[in-house]
Amino acid sequence: MDILKVLDRLRDFENKMRDMYDWFAACFEGEDPEASIFFRKMAKEEKSHADIVSFEISLVMKDRRSYADIEYDVSEIDKVCEWADSIMEVRPGPTLHEALNIAVEFERDALEHHYRAAMEQSNPQMEKLIRSLGNKDVLHYERLMDFVKARGERLCNPRMAASG
Repeated sequence: MDILKVLDRLRDFENKMRDMYDWFAACFEGEDPEASIFFRKMAKEEKSHADIVSFEISLVMKDRRSYADIEYDVSEIDKVCEWADSIMEVRPGPTLHEALNIAVEFERDALEHHYRAAMEQSNPQMEKLIRSLGNKDVLHYERLMDFVKARGERLCNPRMAASG
Protein backbone atom coordinates (compact mmCIF):
# COMPACT_ATOMS: atom_id res chain seq x y z
CA MET A 1 0.00 0.00 0.00
CA ASP A 2 1.15 3.53 -0.70
CA ILE A 3 2.81 4.97 2.41
CA LEU A 4 1.01 8.29 1.87
CA LYS A 5 -2.38 6.57 2.04
CA VAL A 6 -1.40 4.85 5.26
CA LEU A 7 -0.11 8.07 6.80
CA ASP A 8 -3.23 9.94 5.74
CA ARG A 9 -5.43 7.35 7.47
CA LEU A 10 -3.24 7.47 10.57
CA ARG A 11 -3.57 11.24 10.67
CA ASP A 12 -7.35 10.75 10.44
CA PHE A 13 -7.10 8.41 13.42
CA GLU A 14 -5.14 10.94 15.51
CA ASN A 15 -7.65 13.64 14.59
CA LYS A 16 -10.53 11.35 15.51
CA MET A 17 -8.93 10.81 18.90
CA ARG A 18 -8.65 14.59 19.29
CA ASP A 19 -12.34 14.98 18.40
CA MET A 20 -13.35 12.32 20.92
CA TYR A 21 -11.32 13.91 23.73
CA ASP A 22 -12.76 17.33 22.90
CA TRP A 23 -16.24 15.78 23.07
CA PHE A 24 -15.44 14.16 26.43
CA ALA A 25 -14.22 17.55 27.68
CA ALA A 26 -17.49 19.16 26.62
CA CYS A 27 -19.46 16.38 28.32
CA PHE A 28 -17.85 17.16 31.67
CA GLU A 29 -17.52 20.92 31.36
CA GLY A 30 -20.24 21.82 33.85
CA GLU A 31 -20.26 18.82 36.17
CA ASP A 32 -16.53 18.03 36.51
CA PRO A 33 -14.19 20.87 35.50
CA GLU A 34 -11.09 18.85 36.40
CA ALA A 35 -12.09 16.03 34.03
CA SER A 36 -12.98 18.55 31.33
CA ILE A 37 -9.57 20.22 31.58
CA PHE A 38 -7.86 16.82 31.55
CA PHE A 39 -9.65 15.74 28.36
CA ARG A 40 -8.88 19.11 26.70
CA LYS A 41 -5.19 18.50 27.39
CA MET A 42 -5.48 14.99 25.92
CA ALA A 43 -7.11 16.50 22.82
CA LYS A 44 -4.24 18.99 22.42
CA GLU A 45 -1.74 16.14 22.65
CA GLU A 46 -3.63 14.20 19.97
CA LYS A 47 -3.50 17.29 17.76
CA SER A 48 0.27 17.38 18.22
CA HIS A 49 0.41 13.68 17.24
CA ALA A 50 -1.60 14.46 14.09
CA ASP A 51 0.77 17.35 13.35
CA ILE A 52 3.73 14.99 13.57
CA VAL A 53 2.06 12.60 11.12
CA SER A 54 1.42 15.60 8.84
CA PHE A 55 5.11 16.42 9.04
CA GLU A 56 5.92 12.81 8.09
CA ILE A 57 3.58 13.17 5.11
CA SER A 58 5.39 16.32 3.98
CA LEU A 59 8.73 14.50 4.21
CA VAL A 60 7.44 11.64 2.10
CA MET A 61 5.99 14.04 -0.47
CA LYS A 62 9.33 15.86 -0.81
CA ASP A 63 11.26 12.68 -1.60
CA ARG A 64 8.65 10.14 -2.70
CA ARG A 65 11.22 7.78 -4.25
CA SER A 66 12.87 7.13 -0.87
CA TYR A 67 9.67 5.61 0.55
CA ALA A 68 8.62 2.18 -0.58
CA ASP A 69 5.09 0.86 -0.51
CA ILE A 70 4.35 -1.09 2.64
CA GLU A 71 2.15 -3.93 3.78
CA TYR A 72 -0.45 -2.40 6.06
CA ASP A 73 -4.12 -3.13 6.65
CA VAL A 74 -5.94 0.18 7.11
CA SER A 75 -9.25 -1.56 7.82
CA GLU A 76 -8.39 -1.59 11.54
CA ILE A 77 -7.97 2.18 11.45
CA ASP A 78 -11.36 2.49 9.80
CA LYS A 79 -12.98 0.27 12.46
CA VAL A 80 -11.53 2.30 15.33
CA CYS A 81 -12.56 5.60 13.72
CA GLU A 82 -16.09 4.24 13.24
CA TRP A 83 -16.13 3.16 16.88
CA ALA A 84 -15.11 6.66 17.96
CA ASP A 85 -17.88 8.14 15.80
CA SER A 86 -20.44 5.80 17.37
CA ILE A 87 -19.26 6.79 20.87
CA MET A 88 -19.68 10.49 20.09
CA GLU A 89 -23.24 9.91 18.83
CA VAL A 90 -24.50 8.52 22.16
CA ARG A 91 -26.68 10.87 24.17
CA PRO A 92 -26.37 11.58 26.95
CA GLY A 93 -22.59 11.40 26.95
CA PRO A 94 -20.64 8.86 28.95
CA THR A 95 -20.05 8.89 32.66
CA LEU A 96 -16.49 9.69 33.70
CA HIS A 97 -15.93 6.00 34.42
CA GLU A 98 -17.08 5.09 30.91
CA ALA A 99 -15.07 7.87 29.27
CA LEU A 100 -11.88 6.83 31.05
CA ASN A 101 -12.36 3.18 30.13
CA ILE A 102 -12.96 4.16 26.50
CA ALA A 103 -9.89 6.41 26.49
CA VAL A 104 -7.67 3.67 27.91
CA GLU A 105 -8.98 1.21 25.34
CA PHE A 106 -8.18 3.60 22.51
CA GLU A 107 -4.77 4.47 23.87
CA ARG A 108 -3.84 0.85 24.32
CA ASP A 109 -4.99 0.00 20.83
CA ALA A 110 -2.18 -1.16 18.62
CA LEU A 111 -3.03 1.55 16.10
CA GLU A 112 -1.16 4.04 18.25
CA HIS A 113 1.99 2.03 17.51
CA HIS A 114 1.45 0.48 14.08
CA TYR A 115 2.46 3.46 12.03
CA ARG A 116 5.90 3.56 13.54
CA ALA A 117 6.55 0.08 12.19
CA ALA A 118 4.93 1.11 8.92
CA MET A 119 7.29 4.04 8.51
CA GLU A 120 10.28 1.89 9.44
CA GLN A 121 9.26 -0.53 6.70
CA SER A 122 9.19 2.32 4.24
CA ASN A 123 12.26 4.29 5.25
CA PRO A 124 14.58 3.36 8.12
CA GLN A 125 15.94 6.93 8.19
CA MET A 126 12.65 7.99 9.82
CA GLU A 127 13.52 6.02 12.95
CA LYS A 128 14.45 9.06 15.09
CA LEU A 129 11.21 10.88 14.31
CA ILE A 130 9.22 7.69 14.80
CA ARG A 131 10.89 7.00 18.15
CA SER A 132 10.08 10.55 19.27
CA LEU A 133 6.41 10.07 18.43
CA GLY A 134 6.42 6.74 20.23
CA ASN A 135 7.83 8.42 23.34
CA LYS A 136 5.04 11.00 23.17
CA ASP A 137 2.47 8.20 23.03
CA VAL A 138 3.97 6.55 26.10
CA LEU A 139 3.84 9.82 28.06
CA HIS A 140 0.28 10.40 26.84
CA TYR A 141 -0.81 6.96 28.06
CA GLU A 142 0.99 7.41 31.40
CA ARG A 143 -0.78 10.74 31.94
CA LEU A 144 -4.10 9.04 31.29
CA MET A 145 -3.32 6.23 33.73
CA ASP A 146 -2.20 8.76 36.37
CA PHE A 147 -5.53 10.55 36.03
CA VAL A 148 -7.44 7.24 36.25
CA LYS A 149 -5.58 6.38 39.47
CA ALA A 150 -5.91 9.88 40.93
CA ARG A 151 -9.65 9.73 40.45
CA GLY A 152 -9.80 6.27 42.02
CA GLU A 153 -11.32 4.73 38.93
CA ARG A 154 -11.21 1.00 38.38
CA LEU A 155 -10.99 -0.13 34.79
CA CYS A 156 -13.79 -2.47 33.82
CA ASN A 157 -12.18 -4.27 30.88
CA PRO A 158 -10.06 -7.19 32.15
CA ARG A 159 -7.44 -6.60 29.46
CA MET A 160 -7.07 -2.99 30.60
CA ALA A 161 -7.17 -3.83 34.30
CA ALA A 162 -4.25 -6.21 33.87
CA SER A 163 -2.03 -3.34 32.76
CA GLY A 164 -3.24 -0.64 35.10
